[in-house]
Amino acid sequence: MDAIEFLDTVESFIRKRAMYPTVFGEKVMNDGSFVFDLRSGRSVTLKTQAKVLTYIETDAEDQAA
Repeated sequence: MDAIEFLDTVESFIRKRAMYPTVFGEKVMNDGSFVFDLRSGRSVTLKTQAKVLTYIETDAEDQAA
């Protein structure tokens, strides 16, 4: 997944959950500016990307249950 797809995934998730970007960043990365930094071009490691995507997938499963 490239950086644009990753950001789109994060943006879609926070929009669907009506979640503030700062709340998402705090919950997932303990970094309230995480989403804003992504929007500004911050790159992430594969480990960080996996952590974020796992959170998104887990939350989606919890919502479906």
